[in-house]
Amino acid sequence: MAQGLQAIREAFTFDDVLLKPGLSDILPSEADIRSRVTRAIPLNIPIIASAMDTVTEARMAIAMAQAGDFAAIPALMFPGLVHARRREDAGLKAIVEEMAAETGAEGFIRQQTAIMGRPDSRPGLAAIQCPTLVLVGDGDELTPLALAQEIAQDIPGARVEIVPDCGHLSTLERPEAVTQKLAAWLQQG
Repeated sequence: MAQGLQAIREAFTFDDVLLKPGLSDILPSEADIRSRVTRAIPLNIPIIASAMDTVTEARMAIAMAQAGDFAAIPALMFPGLVHARRREDAGLKAIVEEMAAETGAEGFIRQQTAIMGRPDSRPGLAAIQCPTLVLVGDGDELTPLALAQEIAQDIPGARVEIVPDCGHLSTLERPEAVTQKLAAWLQQG
């Protein structure tokens, strides 16, 4: 053996390590994922940085719930459900966690399974023949503005209303603004 080198007595591969998702205040954009293959070859690829929404997508969330870790899921999903300005809102987070607890793990699994299995409704949107309002939060990560606009574009006569400073949980985050937009739309009838 070369001088100064020591024998490796124990090593781990990806199959030997289980990383359990947990709540982190670090956003993917704040993570430094740079590494170097050599001094001259830098890497800047997302090997370990992943937003919690990718970790808590339906299949992973279902697996966590089935493994008995359902209580962690609402906290992990919360940042992707609300506007960026509300991610530290303890009251709103408590409401979301209470709603999740009332739904329970089995209900959550059924919901996620239904969402994963539902067909894409976009081809049938043109057949909608009633007044339609597509209401979206300007910070909605689950139904981004571009998708809401695509939906409205395919429904004859549909109108898009954007709720400012709002994520996906519009009626919880901005109930007054949602009510005002709905009332104005109904009055225009």
